[in-house]
Amino acid sequence: MYRLGHRKTHHYVIGGGLLIIVASLAVTGAILSGKIFQAHTVLRQSPPITHTVLGDTTQTQQVSKGPFIFDIPADWHEVEAPRVPYAVYSWAGTTKLSAAQRLDIYIDNVPLDMAVNRLQPVQANGDHLDIVGPTSDNCTSFTTRVPTSVNTGYAPSKWNGVNFLCDMANYERDVVATGSAGPINATTLVGSTSGSHHVLLVYTDHNLSPDFITFVSIIKSFHLI
Repeated sequence: MYRLGHRKTHHYVIGGGLLIIVASLAVTGAILSGKIFQAHTVLRQSPPITHTVLGDTTQTQQVSKGPFIFDIPADWHEVEAPRVPYAVYSWAGTTKLSAAQRLDIYIDNVPLDMAVNRLQPVQANGDHLDIVGPTSDNCTSFTTRVPTSVNTGYAPSKWNGVNFLCDMANYERDVVATGSAGPINATTLVGSTSGSHHVLLVYTDHNLSPDFITFVSIIKSFHLI
């Protein structure tokens, strides 16, 4: 009810109250929206996965024979050498697995016409041999020449720049020999006391999964006295 001399002020109070409420709601909305749209992703770095790789724990024995010394698996023993007109020394394993493994070492008068199935490239370094490449695959997989003799089945081959004879006729075998630049099958080493010698190491493994790492280890340990 309007009275003379009195202002009608209640609608200002109501308007001011509404402005305060709206402002409060706006501030509250802004705060809430900030929390809602705030990224909740927490980056956690996964712990590193480590694997322990065991080294070669194969027990070995040192052998001294003629002008050379080398290491072979502890269960191997000396066996009868091939009956050939060469100076050759032979060893083989004694367990169920290693009995299929054999090592023949030719000294001085080495067979220059021996054919094998795989080649292990080496290089003469004074009294010992350095490995200069991986053991080849079966040579029939990369030898394209026809055998030089129908009777022998041998064919000239090359692996990592080293010439050798591939036994094309007996391709199912796993016979690997050392080879280096120069004459086929002959690598010349010089011992500090024994002097100069031609050497040829030949390794055979008749297991379904041949272990050529054993042969590489033997080569690395081999040296002239």
